[in-house]
Amino acid sequence: MICALVLTPDPAALGVLELLKPDYVFLAYRGRALAEAARRLGDVRICTYLPGEVPPGFKAAGPLSFLEACRGKPAIVL
Repeated sequence: MICALVLTPDPAALGVLELLKPDYVFLAYRGRALAEAARRLGDVRICTYLPGEVPPGFKAAGPLSFLEACRGKPAIVL
């Protein structure tokens, strides 16, 4: 299982994710701008303190969700 934490809004990050096929994708900070394009990648979670900011069809993730879900597993940070 691979986890990905995306902090960049650069669309090139989607190409990396398509190659690695992570099981979980967490979009945080400016990486949230890729939400619609990342939807096709599978389990995409939006990291936010305010669950009301999460677009329909996405899961919300709190500040520590990435660490809890991916502890001890390979992870990539973009």
